[in-house]
Formats: sequence, C-alpha cells, structure tokens
Amino acid sequence: MVENRRRNWRNIAKKCITINEKTGWKKQLSLLPYIVNSRKDPSLLANLQKDDYPILFEGLHTTYFINHTSLKNRIKLVRAHNIEHHYYKGLFRNEQSIYRKTYFLIEALKLKRYEHKLIYADTILALSTSEKDYFAKYYGKDKTVYLPLFADLPKQAPTTKEIVPQVLYHGDLSTPENINAASFLMQNVVPLDQSISWIFAGLNPDPKLIRLASQYSNISLRANLRKDEMDTLIKESAVNILYTKQVSGVKLKLLNALTKGNHCLATKEMTEGSGLSRLCIEISHNPEEIIRTIQSSLIQKISPEEKGSRYSTLSAIYDNNKNAQILIRNIKE
Repeated sequence: MVENRRRNWRNIAKKCITINEKTGWKKQLSLLPYIVNSRKDPSLLANLQKDDYPILFEGLHTTYFINHTSLKNRIKLVRAHNIEHHYYKGLFRNEQSIYRKTYFLIEALKLKRYEHKLIYADTILALSTSEKDYFAKYYGKDKTVYLPLFADLPKQAPTTKEIVPQVLYHGDLSTPENINAASFLMQNVVPLDQSISWIFAGLNPDPKLIRLASQYSNISLRANLRKDEMDTLIKESAVNILYTKQVSGVKLKLLNALTKGNHCLATKEMTEGSGLSRLCIEISHNPEEIIRTIQSSLIQKISPEEKGSRYSTLSAIYDNNKNAQILIRNIKE
C-alpha cells in the first residue's frame, strides 16, 4: 500500500495542469484573499478529481479546494511558503502609496482569516524553523513538519580565481520588499563611502531605483541578467549584502549568496528560522554600522577553509535526497 502511494506520488508530476490566474478588480471585492480568489479555477478541481493521488498544495494561495467534499478522503499536504498575513503586513508597513498600503492591509486581514483552512491539511510543510513553530502552535505539532527548500547546490564548494572589491545587492527589483531595501541602501549607505563600488542587479528595476542609481557614479544597475551572468556577479563580488526589514521566509538568494559568494552580510530578518545566521555577518539597520561592516569585509578576504565549512553546513541542511525522504514519510496510508 505504501509503495503504491509512493508510485502514485511520483506520477503527480505527469498530471500537471496550467491554471489561468483570473485577475481584476471584482476579485478584490470578495472576502477571500485576492491571491486565493484569483486562482480558484474549476479546471484545477476537475483535474484533482481524476485520481486518488496525494495532493501537494504549493502555498496557501492554491488551497481554495482543500476542503471540497470530493477531496475529503485524499491525503493533503500544504507547502507553506511563509506566514502570508505576516508577509503582507510587512508590505503594508513598507509601502508608500496609500492605495497599495490599503490593498496590503486588507489582504493581510483576509489572509489571517483564511489561514484557518489549514485545519483541512494532513501535513503542513514549513520552510523555516520559526514558521514551523508558528504553524505547530495553531494547527498542531503532529501535523507540522520542517522541510527545507529543495535547492540546486553545487556538488562542491565553488572557488573563484578573482574576487572583485565590490558590493552586490541582487533580487527581483520590481517587488516592494526589494525596492524598499535597495532604496534604503542607495539613499543611506552608498553616500557614506563613495569609493566603494556597488552593483544592484535583478529583474525589472523599478523607476525609483533607476533614478536613485543615476545619482551616484559608484552604483552600477544591472537589469534582467541571465542566470550565468548573475552567478558570476555573486561569485566575484567580495561582499553580497542581503538587506530587509521584514521576515518573509527563507530566500533562495540567501542560499545562492552563501553557496556561490564570498562575505555574506545579512540582517537578522533575512536569516530568521533558516539555521544559516551563523554563516552570515549580521548587519543592523544603522547605515553607519552597515558601512563599517562593509569596509572591514572588503579588506579581509574569506578563506577557502571558511567557504568549505560553510558549504558543509549548507549541504547538511539542504540535502535534497534526505529532504525528499521527509516528504515521502508524510504521504501517509
């Protein structure tokens, strides 16, 4: 029976369906969170009803049908990407636009109310230890499991022949969280030492960031790079800085910076619950303290031994084979 379940689980990948996200202002008038309401496509339910395989809901926003009567006897797992209403409250606090602030606040309230649907999950898979503690508190320790990201780590600690004395900030430069972080660095940290070269790289830079970057000769803004180009920047930069004021789950860019890069400077909000804080140099939200930490990091190179130790820690936590077994064990009979 267990082996049949596992075989069925492997077959799920063959039965993927593309769900058209239905957007529009009418979707925002519902009591449902917009990120849920815009994804309640009937074709998804129809597809799920074709078999009796276990169901993995990728994120709270996909769970509209989790308590549907036709799925009552199915094994249901929810991969919690983060604590969604906490994330949207963070966006609310950091947003400047009144319209967007209102949207984020309303969405946070809706998500907090909607989150109760997790009672219908057999297992909640948390990305971080802090999120595991949260979900265990409200939905039960017996159904909450810490399952790290499935990460594409290199087979061995990478080496870099040439390290460039520059600071790299990277991420999706069109999202509010990253726009706020990059803006803070450009406006408050970069001007403190204009002899330091900065690179801000990522997808679709917001016009505000383009405008700010143009004011400083020591800032280079790189937009929409290929993966190999971004990897080269991460590997060559003496300092990768990961700044945020809000806790929003474990970030892939944190893993990329630690596995491929050199010094990794991160705020405590960036590393919370990841188990990786000891691998980073913690920075505060004080610009003067940040620039002093950058200056000292640019002087002192990271040793091959430190890189090797860091890679060993990452490999132990983000072992895809080990973590796949955790997932398999939670597909119950």
